[in-house]
Amino acid sequence: DWNALATLPKVKAVMAHVAAVDESYNHGEADLYLGVIDTLLPPALGGKPEEGRAWFERALALSGGRDLMVKVEYAKHYARITYNRELHDKLLKEVLAADPDVPGLTLRNVLAQRQARAQPLFEAASQRQVEVVAAEQQVLANGGALELHVTVAEARAHQAEVAGATAAVADEHQVAIAQLLRNRLAAGGGGHPA
Repeated sequence: DWNALATLPKVKAVMAHVAAVDESYNHGEADLYLGVIDTLLPPALGGKPEEGRAWFERALALSGGRDLMVKVEYAKHYARITYNRELHDKLLKEVLAADPDVPGLTLRNVLAQRQARAQPLFEAASQRQVEVVAAEQQVLANGGALELHVTVAEARAHQAEVAGATAAVADEHQVAIAQLLRNRLAAGGGGHPA
């Protein structure tokens, strides 16, 4: 949503102000939001993943690592956008192994664990991804050959159609010439124009 993206600088300014006024507010939640904002877009579109990483690290430090949602968002946003498989899987495994019962963070941590379970670990998915990529390549290879075959068949059909049309035009042309000659002969004009 481009309208939401347009408001990000305002949201970032508010969160930066909150972090400046009270960096420990709600276990470093402002830093978490700033990390997410900086990693929403890839670098090619203006994202700042390294700045986001610094915000995530700061939020982890401020919560003493007890806010599991920070680790989930760190994995989901920073580790994925930078293709850091080791960090992604490490963070999610830590979330899944942690005790969610932390005063003031229990509900949030339970939700974080639920989200972590919903995200596939790269190490478990890598074999399936290889199989899927291989299958996609096979389909593309076969599909490409099929497409080429269909295109050649269509070209041959068009060539045959053009050849047939050319023959029909030539036949009509010969019929017209023969008819013209007959008309001239019948009129007594001979076979040559005057």
